[in-house]
Amino acid sequence: MSLNNPKTGLNAAAEFTMSGVPWVLSGTVSDSTVRYQFPKVTKDITIINNNTTAAQRLRVGFTENGINGVGGAYYIAINGGSSLTLNVRVKELYLLRDTPSDVSASICASLTSIGSDMMPVLTGSIGGTIFWEGVG
Repeated sequence: MSLNNPKTGLNAAAEFTMSGVPWVLSGTVSDSTVRYQFPKVTKDITIINNNTTAAQRLRVGFTENGINGVGGAYYIAINGGSSLTLNVRVKELYLLRDTPSDVSASICASLTSIGSDMMPVLTGSIGGTIFWEGVG
């Protein structure tokens, strides 16, 4: 007989009050949207633009349409040499360079033990109706 123990869900406050498990990745972002999928739901994320020139900006968003500016600019641009920390629970993140040359970036996420399958898909619309306003 198997036990169907309940899974930790998105409303498990304890998951977001204690420190998370680190998830770190560095790489180059070009003119193609890069999607990073986290193995668990995040507690917070820090994105670092490793370039030294402030004009070499990096776009950060939560949907592919949002980062590509479909329907509006649903992204945040990080200047070279700067970082951004977001206290958000997501299962994926999108990056895209906002300048003609490639951008070096690093991501450090704090993960909960909540499975990414518990997080809904963030989308700007479902069936033509605005669903998660502000993500694109």
